[in-house]
Amino acid sequence: MTKHTIKFLGIFLFFSLLVFAGESWQLKKDKKGIKVYVRSVNETKVNMFKATATYSYPPEFVAKAVLDLDNYHKWIDGIAKGQLIDQISDTEFVFRQVVLLPFPYDNREVVQRSIVSKRKNGEILIKITEANNIDEPLGGHVRMEVSHGYWLLKPTKTGTEVTYSFLADPGENIPSWLINAFIVDSPYNSLLELKSYLAAQ
Repeated sequence: MTKHTIKFLGIFLFFSLLVFAGESWQLKKDKKGIKVYVRSVNETKVNMFKATATYSYPPEFVAKAVLDLDNYHKWIDGIAKGQLIDQISDTEFVFRQVVLLPFPYDNREVVQRSIVSKRKNGEILIKITEANNIDEPLGGHVRMEVSHGYWLLKPTKTGTEVTYSFLADPGENIPSWLINAFIVDSPYNSLLELKSYLAAQ
């Protein structure tokens, strides 16, 4: 294989990865220590978001709040409730969330699998994926087929750096431009409310 061929393959692979991943992150909001980025992806017309913030609490304390399904409605924007479906192990469980949408749209529900892993450097990764085959959709709700992301909790000298990234497509008749119009404020409000929720614990 010649050097020119290797160079061509390298360039081709680079641009193929860019196409697969979508656009790079774009900063859309930077307020009160919270930054929200968005980018487009190929699997849906809805943008993915990534929000970051830093809290003066250890990762384990923040993780306890992120994994507390019963209290999701107190700080996650637009969530009516969380419900445990199956506790597979200490680090893996399946749960349901009901997502509130404004009239005239039906509320959404989503079933997801959460896997928690703690790394040697003290980071805690909470990976969330769809589990649509686990349970039937709730009556009067529309099942969200695309809903996955993660929480990454990194220890710092004074607390925890939080990264919350997600892609959620409510589907059906909601135009993507309308969803994308709210995709920045929702994670911002969630991380802002998380700060208050942590302080109250």
